[in-house]
Amino acid sequence: MTILDRMRSFHALARGAGLIALLALTISAPVYANLYGIDYSDSISQNRFLEINTTTAQTTVLNHFSFDSGFWMPNTFFTDQTTTSAYAVSSDNTLYRFDLTTGGIISTTRLDTTLQALDSVNITP
Repeated sequence: MTILDRMRSFHALARGAGLIALLALTISAPVYANLYGIDYSDSISQNRFLEINTTTAQTTVLNHFSFDSGFWMPNTFFTDQTTTSAYAVSSDNTLYRFDLTTGGIISTTRLDTTLQALDSVNITP
């Protein structure tokens, strides 16, 4: 069954209300022009903070750096568009804050626990 068949089935069940709900959900979804990530370059033996254009799939290196421990925990990477920051945790529990514009390290803070994941919730009143 294709996605179009599923939409038709949903629409038939809801008698029009489903299509309206589906359109509202689709319209309200945010669209990001760029994504961000961290990789490791063997040629320079450093990590790279990257910007990824979602239209062209091209990456731009914003910064080269090294985590203090030499490694990091990839499941702890998170971006916060409201503060134009990104966060990642090194393998020795240091929280890194990056600038999304430059990829530069804004700050580092030693955590008192080992995180296995990192995320944020945006709460609006």
